[in-house]
Amino acid sequence: MTMGWTAARLGAALVFMATSACFSPVHVRSARILAVGEHEIGIAMAGAQLKADTVKWYNGTSTDSIKEPSAQGKISGWPELAYHYGIIENLEAGLRLIGGSGLAEVDANYRLLKTPLGSMHLHLSTGVIFGTALADETGGKRALVPLMATIDFNENWGLTLAGHLGYRWVTPPPVDPNLAIANIDDLRWLVGSDGLTYGGGLSADWRNDDWIARLFFESSFWHGEIGAQNKVSTYDVTVMQGGFAVGFKFGKDAAALRKSHDDLDSLTAPPK
Repeated sequence: MTMGWTAARLGAALVFMATSACFSPVHVRSARILAVGEHEIGIAMAGAQLKADTVKWYNGTSTDSIKEPSAQGKISGWPELAYHYGIIENLEAGLRLIGGSGLAEVDANYRLLKTPLGSMHLHLSTGVIFGTALADETGGKRALVPLMATIDFNENWGLTLAGHLGYRWVTPPPVDPNLAIANIDDLRWLVGSDGLTYGGGLSADWRNDDWIARLFFESSFWHGEIGAQNKVSTYDVTVMQGGFAVGFKFGKDAAALRKSHDDLDSLTAPPK
């Protein structure tokens, strides 16, 4: 790899940073794992649509609707930045800084399976994600376990189906007990409460030895509960996110090793 080509890729990354936006997506990677010693710097932009179901309050045995569905779109002027490294065979780890939500995360992904499917390849991986908010009014933390399946149709094109399960700890602003429930800010409803979160996503990518481009879409769900005026309101929140990510890979020796493994897999694959 020449210094000029490296500088060109870094320059492209900086230009992309200046025009990117991001919220807090989960599934911005595939089930493929970086080769040992391989580095990847990633940049992503995303938008989110959050929606709270019709909110109800519970008072004894009666249930009354108190608030129509709340919805809010969010696109930040800040990108997500990520760095990942291939530690050992089938294991990578990395860091993410998500500017739109002020979230910092560490993650690790382990490939459970890589097997040929005719002329294609199937990858299965799982991992862990731990994140904490460094800024923004919502605050909080999250811990997630993703599960991903990627099909490589050829050397360049792939499709990933993913799911996740985890837990959120949020620190939203307190609600004034004298405030009418219908007047509580929409964002406060949408942040939700501590509890389980789950969801899934779909992404398609194009890649070569030097970089990768990915379009992704995902949905997440969590629970909310607000107490005001001696009433407790419980409801569900749906988050739909979509975006675009690029990754720039470094470590030609590692890439060559990965390609040799792929070639060996192709040679040892059963005949069609």
